[in-house]
Amino acid sequence: MCGRILNGLRMGFWVGSVALLGACGGGTDSVSGASQAATPTTQWDTLGNLFTTEFSRCSSCHAPGKSQAAGPDMSTPATFHRDVVGKKASDYPNWNVGSTCSQSVNFITAGSSLNSTLAATLDQGNSDTLSASKNCITSFSIHKANGAVLSSNGISNVDSWIRKGALNN
Repeated sequence: MCGRILNGLRMGFWVGSVALLGACGGGTDSVSGASQAATPTTQWDTLGNLFTTEFSRCSSCHAPGKSQAAGPDMSTPATFHRDVVGKKASDYPNWNVGSTCSQSVNFITAGSSLNSTLAATLDQGNSDTLSASKNCITSFSIHKANGAVLSSNGISNVDSWIRKGALNN
């Protein structure tokens, strides 16, 4: 039930989302202290599994020798974690990035998917929320145009992994 509510909320406004997300239970987000829905622990919300199911295709652009090589290396789980968790686009001064959000907000902020530009890059709902809360532009539209966005299950698992600390597991 909460999954259907959450999918509907991704298209709604932040204020309405906070009220209904609280009904599904969950933790606190560091953007605003608002409740986020809890996602049950699954085998899919580890970095190893997420890399296989969701993140491995990032390396088609974000890897040495690829079009976005000046940015984070997303070619393996180890380099993905090293170059993305707790890092911003400003950590890669030679990378030409169109997102103003990623200049000041971490790609992944451990514990807060709503304050992680990676989640905003891959999902419209997270993009809208981050853009509104930080008054910035995400790179969602670029990734959407290239077919590099996630399914609702993928986003749910990524959100869960980030909220659980974005561990290198």
